[in-house]
Amino acid sequence: MASRYVLDGAYSASAADVRDFNRAMARIPFVFSDNRAVIADFDKLISDKTTDNLLGLLEQTLTAAGLKQYSISRSHLTKVLTVPTGLKSAMK
Repeated sequence: MASRYVLDGAYSASAADVRDFNRAMARIPFVFSDNRAVIADFDKLISDKTTDNLLGLLEQTLTAAGLKQYSISRSHLTKVLTVPTGLKSAMK
């Protein structure tokens, strides 16, 4: 995702982008059902929708998938990927 949007903080997600993101997030508990650390971070995000919890989940899925070397720093990710204050209930 970061390379697609070139870490541009001005990027405005379309309805299709939001739909695709939510679909990808919904697949996490199925794809990583045998990984307790991923499921724990997924549950943590669902119960407390914060940017830190979202980034923690993404980091955990990268590690579980063996892709940690492709990880991008949190400071770069938060330029385009945050949980907006006051809109946490919109994240499904």
